[in-house]
Amino acid sequence: MTKIFTNIRAYFARLSHQSQQDAAQRVQQAAEREANTALQIREFQGALFLSFNDRPILPVLHTNESTSDEATAVEILKLARCTYSDYLMACEINRHQ
Repeated sequence: MTKIFTNIRAYFARLSHQSQQDAAQRVQQAAEREANTALQIREFQGALFLSFNDRPILPVLHTNESTSDEATAVEILKLARCTYSDYLMACEINRHQ
C-alpha cells in the first residue's frame, strides 16, 4: 500500500514539475513575442532608430553611412530585444513570488 502512495506522489510531482516548465516556457515565448513586436528599427528624419512601440529612442544608422553599420544596427536590435525579453520575464517571476 505504501508503494502505491509513493508512486502516486511521484506521478503528481512529475506532473507538477512539467506544468511549471510549461508555464515558464509560455512566459518566455510571450516575452520574446512582445520584445519582437515592441522593439524595431524605424526610419525617422533620414536616420534609422531603435524604436520602442514606433517611438524612436536610439539612433543606430544614418541613411548615408556605409552598409557595415547595418550589421551594428541589427546587433543593437537583437541585444535590445534580448534585454527587454529578460526584463519582462524577471517582472513576471517577481509578480508570482
